[in-house]
Amino acid sequence: MVDGSGKIIGGTDANGNDNAIVVVSFPQGYSSATATPLLTGQTLCQMQPSTCTTNVAFRAPLDSAGNSTVTVGQDFSPIAIDRGGNLYVTWSQAPVDSTGNVSGSSQIYMAVSTDHGAHWGTPVRITATTPTLQTSLFPWIAAGDPGRVDIVWYGTPTLGSCPSQPCGSGAIQAHWSVMMAQSLNAIANGAPNPSPSFTTTHVAEVSNHYGAICTMGIGCTTGGDRGLVDFLSVTVGLHGEANVVWADAVNRNFVGGTSSALIAFNRQIAGPSLYASVGQVSGPAAASGSAAGSPDAFYSANSTTTAASTNLVIQSASVTMPDSQHYRFNIKVQNLNSLIVSPTLGGTDAVWLVRWEVPDPKGAGHTYFAAMESDGGAAPSFFDGETSSINTTHGKFLTYPPAHNIQGTYTATSPGTITLTVPIADVGGNAKAALYSITGLSVTQATASSSGDTLFNLIDSTRPFDFKP
Repeated sequence: MVDGSGKIIGGTDANGNDNAIVVVSFPQGYSSATATPLLTGQTLCQMQPSTCTTNVAFRAPLDSAGNSTVTVGQDFSPIAIDRGGNLYVTWSQAPVDSTGNVSGSSQIYMAVSTDHGAHWGTPVRITATTPTLQTSLFPWIAAGDPGRVDIVWYGTPTLGSCPSQPCGSGAIQAHWSVMMAQSLNAIANGAPNPSPSFTTTHVAEVSNHYGAICTMGIGCTTGGDRGLVDFLSVTVGLHGEANVVWADAVNRNFVGGTSSALIAFNRQIAGPSLYASVGQVSGPAAASGSAAGSPDAFYSANSTTTAASTNLVIQSASVTMPDSQHYRFNIKVQNLNSLIVSPTLGGTDAVWLVRWEVPDPKGAGHTYFAAMESDGGAAPSFFDGETSSINTTHGKFLTYPPAHNIQGTYTATSPGTITLTVPIADVGGNAKAALYSITGLSVTQATASSSGDTLFNLIDSTRPFDFKP
């Protein structure tokens, strides 16, 4: 909390909200082998001004009761530094009523400093370029050359009943998307640009989450969906391209009021680089219908890495529709002369599978799969199904238990091919549905998939690809 003069007066108001973005600078760095006890109401910088200084990047006014009129505490306010030493801080901000409840749209802002954080430019509302998004959260930022930045966040057009309740990310049921904005002129003439231009895009093809998003951190244990675990970030690649990771909960594994997410990744393949000398980013187009395997295939655990046996090295995966009632998946493997897997690879049961996502306009969507499994090198079984999860209070790990036996074959050759014929009725029943992020995987495990609670070890995978009938 910061008063009208810019003085820090506390952490939050009586409603648990804060009104300021404060940047702490350690000119000489900071290293202490022991904890420094802080006096009540004092920050480290107030107690030891020679150690650090604080500068206010943004502050909102307080009401007559001394409470904030906004919340900027919707989790984090990430900061980035560009190649020229300029600083960029971003945050999510929403108005609040006198009781502290969110009462309006949550928007993403950015402030810029060109003097190492001593002074900050007027905050810029990044989401002004996405007017259909009414609730936006969890921003993250990466910087390249001076003035060139990428910002990612989760956004939805759903607002709720604002200013009445329900209002705010923790109260609405919504489809969320992974968004990115890019500016190449956040700095102009050596100073923060008060009117930078932004281009925006969707990072993920489909909604990554359906439901509410709790922003109370560990306080979400009292209620609220924290299934995305505040997980979203962007980094700058070698050629100035954006590399984005996020929590992807396109499945029905909703446990204890919380979704169960996988980690997803995407990379910019076109558009401007954050490095001016590169110009335009270029990369392979998104795959459709088939994709090649990874150059790496190994078991990694307990600080050791063991190269995969050739029967776990995937060369490619593909999908076709031989008729209107079936999908046919092919997984090409380096060598299928034997299905035996060494226990040094994490387990003697092996599974070769494909999984894919199907969005649902009325819910979270589905992650389906089809697989061949050989336990201890024995004759394989073939099955399909929809993901399940290993749970305690929440879903912790997605599993792939057999739901239906399917027709399947494999060739005991080098290379060998696994063919899985999947009835469309088993996996949603919609022959016109697009299949997203189809990925071929090989895994090992200590127990059979039919046990339902098997932890598997990922050994190899293909690039993801889509299929649109």
